[in-house]
Parts: sequence; structure tokens; C-alpha cells
Amino acid sequence: MTRFSRLCCVGAVVAFTARGAAAQAPGDDASRAARAPLSGSNDERAQEARTRYERGLQLYNEGAAEGALVEFERAYQLSPSYRLLYNIALIRVQLNDYAQAIKAFQEYLAEGGAEVPSVRRSEVERHLANLKTKVGRVDVSSHARGADILVDDVVVGRVPLTEPLVLNPGRRRITLARGGQSSTTVVTIAGQDHLKVELALDAPRPAAAAPVGASSNRVPAYVAWSITAALAAGTTVAGIVALGAMSDLDEERRRIPTTRVRLDQAEARMTLRAAVTDALAGATVLAGGMALYFTFKPSTDSSHVAGDTRVGISPTGLRFEHSF
Repeated sequence: MTRFSRLCCVGAVVAFTARGAAAQAPGDDASRAARAPLSGSNDERAQEARTRYERGLQLYNEGAAEGALVEFERAYQLSPSYRLLYNIALIRVQLNDYAQAIKAFQEYLAEGGAEVPSVRRSEVERHLANLKTKVGRVDVSSHARGADILVDDVVVGRVPLTEPLVLNPGRRRITLARGGQSSTTVVTIAGQDHLKVELALDAPRPAAAAPVGASSNRVPAYVAWSITAALAAGTTVAGIVALGAMSDLDEERRRIPTTRVRLDQAEARMTLRAAVTDALAGATVLAGGMALYFTFKPSTDSSHVAGDTRVGISPTGLRFEHSF
């Protein structure tokens, strides 16, 4: 159908009156279009429906088919006359949305019933026969009763489905979702395909348990870093004390008068405290090295149990022993 002929059809299909919506079909029944009162509506709803229809027709004439579709669908919500479905179906065809066009044509025939002229019914049935060769069908099965089924992120049904999904050709993302859980598969559909898809909700993954003995394997690293921190603090304090002893020695040398004994005593104190500082600094470096070793050492097998760890400090350095 050319755009011009579609435009003629759409322009002639629907006409709104002040009291309700009347759809006028082209051809043999144009002269006997019936008025379809708005069921349960008021004048404001009828006025809005008429306004939206006219806006939709204007958008269609301007080539804005998508905008026209929205306005016609909104008019149908306000004035549920089956005749509007014919317009909606034609625009769906123009937008290559064959699945929704089939739905709109089928609803048009079902809601119109005997009121649909035989010529129009035959025309719609020809449209349906052609459109059904362009869509595919997908049977979606799942044990997750009550879960929503989405196609390209749009909810189209709920488990269990009573009939196959009618989908447009192309790659379609089918999702099963319920309670924060979801499962998705992508299918490629061609015309007249009939596929079967089974979906299951993904069970929540339990938190990974730490391997047995893994925490034990880290004990040497924890101990080594603790000792390193303690030794570093001790080295800092000892360094401050050594600096004080050095200052005392300098002051004693400037003292007038002073004695050889007092100078030797001040120098001995400074030398001892500097030696302690050096020893602690060396022990800190050793402990830091062991801490780095145990930190970056690959974890042992979960069946391995860490051995005994022993740490000792002597006047000459740090002794660190670990049995594997």
C-alpha cells in the first residue's frame, strides 16, 4: 500500500462528533457510518479524544507516523471505538511493527464483529494473511510461575503463557524476571519461524567461602607486620633518646670547667644509645622484609595448616622462625 493510499484510508477511517466517536470506513460503507457513543465517558473526554484524533491526522499528513500513532492510541483509550484500531493497524504496518499490526487488526475484527462490513473484513483478513508470513512465534516455557516475560525490555506476559509470543523479525532479547532475579536469552527470528525457549531464574550465588586454612596461612604476615610496626616505633624512640645523648655530649664539651670523666661518661651514654638505635633499625628492616615475603607468598593449598611461628629479639638482631 502506498503512502498516498494509506493516507486516504487513515483520513477517512475516523470522524469524531461532539457526543462521541464515529469511525467512517472508506468505500461502500462511507455513507452509513454509525455514531459510536463514548461508553461511560463525559464531554471533556470526548473533546480530548476528538482533539487527539485531529492532531494524529495532522501528524500523519506531515509524515510523522510515530507521533500520529501515539495520538490515535490515546484517542482510542479515551474513546474505545473499534474503528480506531484500523487506523492504528495501518500505521503499525507502515512502521514495520508487524506483530502489533496483527494484534490491532485482530482486535478490530473481534470488537467490530458483525458491524465490520464484509468488504472491509475481507481486506483486513488479506492484511493478516500477509503479515503472518513476516513474523515469528516463540514458545516460552519456565517453572517460575508468576514471573514477568519481557521482549526487548517491554513486559509482554507472565508465566505461564497461554499462547506463543508473536515477534517481529530480527534479534530479540527475551527476559524472565521476578523478585530481583532475571534470566535473559537472545534469539534471532525470521518470518514464519516457530522457536521454543526455556528460561529459568538464576539462583542467588552464595558468597564464596574462604578456603580452610586460608586465614591461618596469613598468620605469619600479620605477625611480621605487627613486629615491624613495633620495632619501627621503638627505633623512633631510641633515635630521639640518642639525639638527646648527643646533645648532652656537645653541651658537656662546651662546659667550662669540665673533667675527662664527665666527658667519657657522656660519650659512653651517646654511643650506647646510638647502638641501640642502630640495632632496632636493623631489626625493623629484617622484620619488614619477612612481612613482605609472607604477604606476597602464594597461599598454600586449603588442606595445608600453617606451622608454628616463633619470633625472638637478641642484642645482635631479630630471629624469626616459622615451620611449614
